[in-house]
Amino acid sequence: MQRLNEGESYAGKTIDAPTSFFYGVAVNPSADDLDLELHRFEEKLEAGASFAITQVLFDLEYAERFRKRLGGSWPVPVLLGVFYVTNYALALRLHNEVPGIVVPHPVQERFRNAGAAGREVGLEIARELVAGSRELFDGVQVIPPFQAPLAALELLE
Repeated sequence: MQRLNEGESYAGKTIDAPTSFFYGVAVNPSADDLDLELHRFEEKLEAGASFAITQVLFDLEYAERFRKRLGGSWPVPVLLGVFYVTNYALALRLHNEVPGIVVPHPVQERFRNAGAAGREVGLEIARELVAGSRELFDGVQVIPPFQAPLAALELLE
């Protein structure tokens, strides 16, 4: 990417205009081993990361704790990863089968109790996260429900 930003292709040929790409990285404030995650994040920053996107979070306390371990503020702009989950089965699958994602028990219970209203509860949870993120993050990345990409726009209403 650096070569493209300098106006060259990967083959070293001049391109029409330099690009202005930024290096973005992932960070997981809910990692099991926070010391290792902090170390990895610092290495990514040293390598030139300009911004970061968190692993999907369902509880902002993980981000608050991680940011405190960093010294109280993010060293680069950070976007919160928000997954618009629509049912209890998916919440359980994310928690149990996707490494790095933690769906806290109270959130699982909200979905379990929602039954057929899981989509509405998922939208409510996602909106709560977006609203709460304003003090902690520079923006959000929304992952919409499977096979419903435009549902991400519901968070903006």
